[in-house]
Amino acid sequence: MNVDGGDLEGTEGIGSSIQRKNDECPVIRVPIEKKHRLHRQWSRALIVKLIGHSVGYNFIFRRLKAIWHVVLAMDVIDVGNDCYIVRFADSREYEKVIF
Repeated sequence: MNVDGGDLEGTEGIGSSIQRKNDECPVIRVPIEKKHRLHRQWSRALIVKLIGHSVGYNFIFRRLKAIWHVVLAMDVIDVGNDCYIVRFADSREYEKVIF
C-alpha cells in the first residue's frame, strides 16, 4: 500500500522511489518483494491500548504473557500513549491469542 492508500500490486520491477502525486502527498513506490517481506515481519503482531491505567513496560509484558499463556517468544514494543505492539514468534501463539 502506498502513502495515498492505493495498492502497489503492479509495481513488480520498479525500484524504490518517491514521487509527488501533488504538492502535499508523496507516493512511495516499493517493489512487491519488499512489500511482502515487510508485511511478513508484522503479520503476527497486535496493537494493545491500555485504557484507564498507566503501567510500566515490565508489568504489561508479564501480565500479557500470563493472561495469554504465551510459551514461546513474544516482543512488546512501547510506542507511547499507553499503546504497545505485541509481536509473536510463532503463528500458533498469535492465533491462540486472537481467537
